[in-house]
Amino acid sequence: MSYLSEKDQALIERVFARPFRGIEVRWQGTYLWEQLPALLQAARSDGQGEPLAMILHCPACGVQHLDEPDEASGWTNPPHRSHLCQACGYIWRPADIPTTGVATIATHGDADSPTPPGPTGALAEIGAERIRQMEVEGWTPDHDDRHADGALARAAAVYASDEPIADDMGNLTSIGQLCPWSLSWFKPQGRRRSLIKAGALIVAEIERQDRASAPNPQGADHG
Repeated sequence: MSYLSEKDQALIERVFARPFRGIEVRWQGTYLWEQLPALLQAARSDGQGEPLAMILHCPACGVQHLDEPDEASGWTNPPHRSHLCQACGYIWRPADIPTTGVATIATHGDADSPTPPGPTGALAEIGAERIRQMEVEGWTPDHDDRHADGALARAAAVYASDEPIADDMGNLTSIGQLCPWSLSWFKPQGRRRSLIKAGALIVAEIERQDRASAPNPQGADHG
């Protein structure tokens, strides 16, 4: 890459935040020189160029981030540098140029490692249950953020316990007393299914704590 001018080398250094000679030849699953046109276009335009396609995962919750227009909210997906995780609400900036999260990138090197498999078994079920809780039950990040009193963790404990929530006389047990909401909310569907629900509630509480401790930049261009 020595054919680059000193000015372009400085732009690339700004993008990667490291000396030009120390930049890895391979980056984001492809050869750096294949990305140079998009990188230079974005850097030369001072953050207003065509966004660079990247495989992005939220640093807080690990969910893959995909950028696309959203008619419901009016988001048109213009070029932007900061990204808002739709799963946990975390906002981050992967580079100092516009980027767009895609499912896959267009190129693949012969020596690239195979794509690692995604979660399977119980982990996949917990993830699916977390999505169901958001989409069906309405337990969105905004909903969860209103429960900063540990209610989500207590709800997880109720589902995780094999102790009944009430005795034969209808008196609450020690586990039943942990229930943060009305008992009608508790819907056990077998021991294993209850553990899956407990795992998803723990994930929700972890994500809530991550959002509470994350910086919240004002005026961020995110999507």
